[in-house]
Amino acid sequence: MNKLAFLIYNPKSGRQQERELAIKNFIAMMEQKGFSVEARRTERAFHATELAKEAVDRQVDLVVANGGDGTLNEVLQTMVGSQVPLAVWPGGTANVVALDLQLPRNPKDIVDLIGRNDSRYRIHVAKAGSRYYFFTAGIGLDAEIIEAVDSELKKQIGKGAFWLAGFAHLVKWNPTPINLLIDGKTYQGTFVIVGKSFGYGGTLSLTPHARFDDDMLDVCIFSGTSKLQYISYLASCLNKSQLDRKGVTYLKTRRVDASSVVSLPVQADGEVIGNLPMTFEVIPDALTMVVPPGVLRQDRQIKI
Repeated sequence: MNKLAFLIYNPKSGRQQERELAIKNFIAMMEQKGFSVEARRTERAFHATELAKEAVDRQVDLVVANGGDGTLNEVLQTMVGSQVPLAVWPGGTANVVALDLQLPRNPKDIVDLIGRNDSRYRIHVAKAGSRYYFFTAGIGLDAEIIEAVDSELKKQIGKGAFWLAGFAHLVKWNPTPINLLIDGKTYQGTFVIVGKSFGYGGTLSLTPHARFDDDMLDVCIFSGTSKLQYISYLASCLNKSQLDRKGVTYLKTRRVDASSVVSLPVQADGEVIGNLPMTFEVIPDALTMVVPPGVLRQDRQIKI
């Protein structure tokens, strides 16, 4: 009897005709591996969350998410705590989760990975307020930049839209103190990243020691108060030397309580999800994912 795979895909990723052909070919390759595939396209915001819940409720053998980090984040919301494995077929702009887990982009390689009996691993994720996230939550500056990104420009030039919005926003940005309570101690910064993996986007890594197989959050606190300092911070992030800079604090914890006198926005996995005050926490053993052997610690591996 074939195993049932539930494929959730974003039809807006790529050209429509090419997308449908790719889905058809993917299903054919999965069938050769002994899977029956039920393909469901997303039709609106948060539809992927609804589809993932349906898959979990039906206890399918596998969920395959095809899209960018936004689609993956939607799928995550109703898969945390389940035993249904999640495979990722990258199809977005940044694909931070796929890069961090060293996932292939080629559909055949994804199918081959799914077919292995040593590719299932339990990972830890994070939670910001009521929303789960895979890799990064940001308080303040980056969330404000995301709010400012033109959606049409993003479609045309991809990650370049964030850089354009970032420099434009930095010109008029006024740093606001962010208060953090971590393990009984208080910290203050003007931009804060709470990471669950080392990726951030493009060539940047703001929490370089964070890992999906570590049950801790990595917190990077920037306390600069001038635009020039932040330009300097950005330059140091490009070569991953920011942790040695004055005004940067890096630590590991399982919970962060953040507040500010201004209701600053918060982003998680590249989407603005709310405003301060907010609590951030690690969610241990949250999810089973299909990952190339050797990327994560072997004690996280689940044999099938």
